[in-house]
Amino acid sequence: MINSVKNAVSIIDILVGNEVTGLRNKEISEATGLSAATIFHHLQTLEELGIAEQIPKLEGRWRLGPRFIQFALAHERHMTTVQGELDQVRQRCSRIPSKGK
Repeated sequence: MINSVKNAVSIIDILVGNEVTGLRNKEISEATGLSAATIFHHLQTLEELGIAEQIPKLEGRWRLGPRFIQFALAHERHMTTVQGELDQVRQRCSRIPSKGK
């Protein structure tokens, strides 16, 4: 089970940055050192989960799927919110108190 998760993460790592043209199974296999059969199996599972997808007009090429992109966008929104909250705390705590109060 742990190796399967590691393999899937390796595939995701390789797909990052290749969202436009994607990669072929063989390219992913060469980059990860995993067999083409293992890559295919994991890509099918990742596709079922919406994490990877075949590019419709580029047959045999894979890229990150919409669910993975949604994860990234949700993370970015959350980090923006957290940063705003941290900025408010920093501003509130950095005020110089008036003397005599």
